[in-house]
Amino acid sequence: CVLAAAASGALCGLYNAFIIYTVKVAPFIATLGSSIIIRGIVKLICNAKTITGVYAEYANFSSATLFGVKNGFPLLALVWLLFGLVCWFVLRYTHFGRNIYTIGSNPEVAHTSGIDVRKNTYSVYIIAGLLCGIAGAMYTSRINSAVPTGGSGYEMDGITAAVLGGCSLSGGSGSMLGTMLGTYLITLISNGGVQLGINSFVMEIVKGVVLTIAVAMDILRTVRSNRAALHKTSAKKKEKEKTAQS
Repeated sequence: CVLAAAASGALCGLYNAFIIYTVKVAPFIATLGSSIIIRGIVKLICNAKTITGVYAEYANFSSATLFGVKNGFPLLALVWLLFGLVCWFVLRYTHFGRNIYTIGSNPEVAHTSGIDVRKNTYSVYIIAGLLCGIAGAMYTSRINSAVPTGGSGYEMDGITAAVLGGCSLSGGSGSMLGTMLGTYLITLISNGGVQLGINSFVMEIVKGVVLTIAVAMDILRTVRSNRAALHKTSAKKKEKEKTAQS
């Protein structure tokens, strides 16, 4: 079941990569369109009905803890942590990870530097789809059923978590550990609202405000960085002119 979910997710990632790199559709539009298509296919398959009857062993995984210790570390959290650490290692210590940052910063520079932009772009979207498939399987285990509308709105939570963690919407910067901390913060806000009995609609407003503030901070950070780079370039140019005159 998990392997099938991962494989179908990887296939969706391949489709996204084709639309984005080969057809040249903007990534946000392409992934938004594919999410609508995939949700429609899922609803068509199950006639928009919730699928129940999940195997007990599979459903119990979501409530299991490490070494079976009562109130111990949840296995679902362990899966999230392990995948996060693997992604952190790949991004920080491998050529593939460094290529991703370079492509995100400037695809043309990456191409002229000898990086296979097509191969790396396809790999990123396929891996992302595969991980989403595994996440979907874990989500099914947690709620003990397969809901065709499950995960609605999670894309905005993902964007918010990434930006809060220091990832730039313009690409080329950010870290996996920062994104994981941003994810923890978003989850803390959501669960805190439930525990405090806050209206779910109010929590949606709070998440929207957090996303807006995070994006605004990212824009300001990018503007300051560009100004600093421009000032540095201008200073070097003036220094060269003085040297030439002398």
